[in-house]
Amino acid sequence: MRRALLLLACLPLLLTCRGRETRGPAPVILISIDTLRSDHLPAYGYRAIATPALDAFRRDAILYERAYSHVPLTLPSHATIFTGLRPAQHGIRDNTGFRLRVPASALLAAKMKQRGYATGAAVSAYVLRAETGIAQGFDTFDDEIDRGAADQSLGAVQRPGPKTIASAQSWLGAHGSTPFFYFLHLYEPHAPYDAPEPYRSRAARPYDAEIEYTDALLGGFFAFLKERGLYDRALIVVLSDHGEGLGDHDEDEHGIFLYREALQVPLLVKLPSGARGGTVIHTPASWTPKHAYRHGACTSYSSTGISCHARHVQAKSRLATHTYALRSSVAGKCSVSQRFAPVRAMMLWWSANREKSTRSAASGPAMPRGARPTAP
Repeated sequence: MRRALLLLACLPLLLTCRGRETRGPAPVILISIDTLRSDHLPAYGYRAIATPALDAFRRDAILYERAYSHVPLTLPSHATIFTGLRPAQHGIRDNTGFRLRVPASALLAAKMKQRGYATGAAVSAYVLRAETGIAQGFDTFDDEIDRGAADQSLGAVQRPGPKTIASAQSWLGAHGSTPFFYFLHLYEPHAPYDAPEPYRSRAARPYDAEIEYTDALLGGFFAFLKERGLYDRALIVVLSDHGEGLGDHDEDEHGIFLYREALQVPLLVKLPSGARGGTVIHTPASWTPKHAYRHGACTSYSSTGISCHARHVQAKSRLATHTYALRSSVAGKCSVSQRFAPVRAMMLWWSANREKSTRSAASGPAMPRGARPTAP
């Protein structure tokens, strides 16, 4: 197992140590762009396309250079994101024929709801429909997607991104004044690659055209958040569930092999007020079933396997997927020695501590090893 020294779940925690206070609940938004390879984004060094919206978001966010998914299938991967469990534990091993077999209270949305957050979601893939159990804990889960012809592959049944975003904006417009957790899922990079013009003509590869189109959709969504005063104060995570073969190792799409192109995914985390924006975490991230970290204050999440103590937090959990690790010493009032910190735990921690003060980027503590600020 590769050792990773990455800052993720601890970041909101670090931002409460000292400095300027900006009290109030922080919205939490999770955006999953299905089937998105990190090495096909300009933010990760790709030069064949332009993604101005994600590039701007990247300047506000922390970029994880080497993050890896657990399974290259849409439903099992998202089930792991929401439960922190491996497919063998949460029960979903493929996109069809399986249903979550964990208590509803173990899902991320349920945890957020318990902490006073309104919870909403809109998905773009039929395989993420509510009947799989993935919607447990959400007050609203919009999965209104036409099944299509009986002989059509379920993996190809999708809703256009603009319709999903319209649903998201409608919900956010009604709940933006309250603490909320929202999950937005876009499916455009997934096959069949059928981006509209002008994206189809100006990209050399149909897959890349879909990425440019998705970026345009995100640009509109981010503009909506800014108009509503939500963007700056929100914790926003952008990631993907898995990558795409694109002919590498003789796999056109995904779901068979476990090579880098199918597992390495983008991970961008924007903290409230753009704290740490432009930072890059260079060290590799990988999934692990064990987590251990220390800090003085913690909330116990026993249903996910995390046990917390007054001055020592030891997580022996099954929070296995979308897991990124950290080991750092922090100057000032806080001292953190943390090894494994999942995205899911980060959002749970943030919701549990939303009333605590958050720090500005200018007065933040020392950078952990493996993290170096870069020019936007």
